[in-house]
Amino acid sequence: DNTILIMTRKFEKFYRIIEFIDVFHKLLKSNDNVRLFLLGSGSLENKIKSKIIKLNISNYIHMPGWVNRKEMNNYLNSSDIYISNSYTDGSSVSLLEAIACGLSPIVTKIESIEEWVEDGYNGYLVDIDNPEEMEKKIMKLTISAKKMVKFKQRNIDLSKNKLDWEINFKILENIYSNLLK
Repeated sequence: DNTILIMTRKFEKFYRIIEFIDVFHKLLKSNDNVRLFLLGSGSLENKIKSKIIKLNISNYIHMPGWVNRKEMNNYLNSSDIYISNSYTDGSSVSLLEAIACGLSPIVTKIESIEEWVEDGYNGYLVDIDNPEEMEKKIMKLTISAKKMVKFKQRNIDLSKNKLDWEINFKILENIYSNLLK
C-alpha cells in the first residue's frame, strides 16, 4: 500500500540527497505511505545517515549501500517513482534505467534530462531550487494511480523506441557508413 520512491545516485554534493531528505521529511507529514530506497554510497553517506536519524525517519528509508546490477533491477522493479534532485547531469544512465523499468521520474530541470522527461507527459520536471515544487509533484503523483499508470506505459514505450541497442546501433552504423562515402 506504500508508494516507493528511489534514488540511485552517488552520495555526493551535486546530487543534493541531503536536501532531498528534507523534502521527504515534509512529505511524510502529509503522506506517511511513502517509502524511500536510497541506493549508493559516497563521501556524504555519514551526513545523510545522521540527518535521517536526526529527523527520526529511519523507518521510512532503506539504505542498502551500493548494489550490483541484479539487485539494482530488483529495486527498480519494486519502485514507483524515480527521484533525482541534482543540479547538474549529463545523459543519466540512472534515469534511463528507471524509464526502462517504467518508473515515473520526478527530476530537476536540466537540459540533458529534458531530452527524456516531458513535464506532465511521462514524469515531472521541477525547478532546481524549489523543494516545495518537488514535494508537490511527488504528492500529486502518489495520489493519482491513473497518472502513474500513464507515465509507466509512456516510459516503457519510450524505452522500446529510443533506448533499444539494436535500433541505435544500426543508426550509428548508417551514420558511419555515410561519413565514409
